[in-house]
Amino acid sequence: MPFTPRRLALLVALTLIWGANWPLMKYSLREIGPLWFRAITMTGGSLLLLAFYRARGLDTRLPLSTEAVTVWMMGMASGVFWLLAVSLEAVPDATRWSPGLWASLVWGVVMNYGVAQIIWFGMAREMPPTASAFSIMAVPLLGTLGAPLILGETPVWQDGVAAGCVMLAIASVLLPRRLAPPAQTPG
Repeated sequence: MPFTPRRLALLVALTLIWGANWPLMKYSLREIGPLWFRAITMTGGSLLLLAFYRARGLDTRLPLSTEAVTVWMMGMASGVFWLLAVSLEAVPDATRWSPGLWASLVWGVVMNYGVAQIIWFGMAREMPPTASAFSIMAVPLLGTLGAPLILGETPVWQDGVAAGCVMLAIASVLLPRRLAPPAQTPG
């Protein structure tokens, strides 16, 4: 399918949403643990998606890949958590949550697991996988650049190197493979 301005706008929106989610998640992990963060945002987002797709009359049975996505999301959140070197997870006390945490959780539910997933699922149906995957390459960079705006942090050169390495790794997988020369037949 052709790459239209609408599809480009959706790719940019998806990249911005997922890029902003990284520093917002890091902010949230100052107050709650990664498993609680993911449990809240994934449950809320799943319910939001269920309501959206049911309202459109679409099939809402869970695909087999649900477990794989859940394990990846929990692992990613745990990795960010351990990078912060904070204490072990306890049951969060919602009465003491800051407005920033509430905003981050709402973003996670509505934007990251709601809007972004709807965009992603639509792109997966309409575009080749390589086209939608290219937007993912900018997510680590946006997450790193978004930290000063959201967290008041100053990125250091290692952040740039890490973001570059992630983008290079993704790009290396997406680049077309060189074709081997055709085998010669004995003759």
